Formats: sequence, structure tokens, C-alpha cells
Amino acid sequence: MPSEVTLKTCFISAPFGVDLGVLPRVLDKLNINWEWAKGRSATSDSLLGDLRKIIRMVDLVVAVLTNLPDDANTLFEVGVAVGLGKPVLLLLAKDCELPFNLEPFPHVRVSLHDEKAIELHLDLLIRTIRSKQGPFRYSSSGQMPVNPVRAGDKDRLGDRVSAHRQPGHHLEAEIVDLIEQAGGQVLLQNPDTPGFTPDLLVWFPNRDPELFNPAVIELKTYPLTRARLGKIEDQLTSYLRNTGVRTAIIVAPGIEAEEPKGFRGNPALNVFLIDLERFRQLLRTGQLANHLRQERNRAAHGLR
Repeated sequence: MPSEVTLKTCFISAPFGVDLGVLPRVLDKLNINWEWAKGRSATSDSLLGDLRKIIRMVDLVVAVLTNLPDDANTLFEVGVAVGLGKPVLLLLAKDCELPFNLEPFPHVRVSLHDEKAIELHLDLLIRTIRSKQGPFRYSSSGQMPVNPVRAGDKDRLGDRVSAHRQPGHHLEAEIVDLIEQAGGQVLLQNPDTPGFTPDLLVWFPNRDPELFNPAVIELKTYPLTRARLGKIEDQLTSYLRNTGVRTAIIVAPGIEAEEPKGFRGNPALNVFLIDLERFRQLLRTGQLANHLRQERNRAAHGLR
């Protein structure tokens, strides 16, 4: 039986002297020992050999891209990490351009002083890796491994998305399956977590990072009353503010008459309501991101 993936050590790849903000504290909180490379102004066979030894010994790499010239060194270290099969999380400064060949990798545009957002994305990466069986491997496209799954295959589905639980009902299993087929990754939230927690945490590595890295989904198997919808919206808005997640999607088979669908949030926090059948169609056709952007733009121009 394959051994469980352990994640106890981390290499921080960042321009020397940059302010790492809360990143070291978040790693300490997650009980992950970390190391940051010393000065890297020169390149030599000895330095490259030492770098490979360091990265080979750690369990994951967190790379900080700042839009500064020293990003070239960071990108090289990311390449070394990928070549050695190490999981990588990219933290991007606000105005930093992500090279197109790194777009499939887990990444987030975040302030290094936003502790909640950094902790959330690290936890997401760690839980995704630990939900896999055996050593970590990238697929041929470079993105994190996603094993194929059949609709309703709840045992395999539960094994691969989260150690916390399996899908609670057939609809949840179906939606997870559709998201995976659309190129996304899913974690089922822990129902024992105190307070409100959305059903699914979703990551689309190749989609709009503002919307999907990550997003949360609240699934309902029954039509919502206006009062129930309002309560769910309040809970999701609070969750987004507390975690740094930008997008929440409410999926339900129906709503009371005259209740508008579409964008339900504000420019900083995206909360959407989508009919179940429409949501299935958007996932199958790969149009979910386009639909959400259109709904948000319509709301911004008062067309909702």
C-alpha cells in the first residue's frame, strides 16, 4: 500500500531581502519547518548543486513573485522544484505578471500580510496533496494531478478529494464529478468545523484566478425561499470576508417567483445564485467563468 504523503518541510523561494510578511508565521502555525535561501547574486555549479540538494530534501516549495528583476532566480528555483516533483504554490504580488507556462500551477495574487488568505491557500494545497495516494506527481501538462472519476463513484471520489468525508448525497457527488471533468479540483469541507462552512472548496488552475483560486459552492437539493436565500447570502458574505476567498456560488434547483438570479455580491466579494440545471450546463460547456464575469458586469452597470 502506498505510503502517506508527509508535508513537514518547505523551501521559500523569494528575492533575497524581500519582506515575507506573515508567510513564516503561517508555516509555523501549520507545523511546517521552512528554509529561505541565502543571497543568490551569483550562479555557479556549486550553488546550483546545493540548491537542488535543498529542494530535494523538502516536501513543498512556496515561491514569491514580486515583479522585481530577482524574480528570474525564483522562476529558476520553481523550475528545479517542478523537475524534482515537488508541489509548488506561487504567491504573486498585485501587479505581477504570471508567465503563461506557470498558469496551470496553484497560484494566488495576495498580499504577504494577508494571513487568512495565505493560510487558506496553503491549507488547500496541503489537503489536496494529502488526499492523493502515493508520491506526489505532476501530470504531463504541469498541473497538480487529477485522477479520473465516474459520476456517483463515491468511494473513489471521497478518497481523492478530502480526508474529512465523502460526498453527502448524490447531487454533491455529481457536481464534484462535473467540476473535476471541467479541469477543477475540489475539497469537501469538514462538517465538524464550528460555525458555517460552505459545502465545496473549488480550485480551477487554468481559469480566472480572481474568481476561482479558490471559490466556494453551497449546494441545495431543494428550492429556496427568499428568507432562506437571504440567510445563506449573509453566511457566505461573512465567510468570504473572514477567509479571503473572493467568490461564492449558491446552486439550487429553484427559487420563489420574482427572486432574481445572477450576481448577488459586491465588487470585492462575488456571491452568485445559479439554477442547478444551468450550473450543470455551464460546467459541461466550460462557460462557468464567462457566465460569472458577465453577471458581475451586468450588475455593475445596473442591468440585473
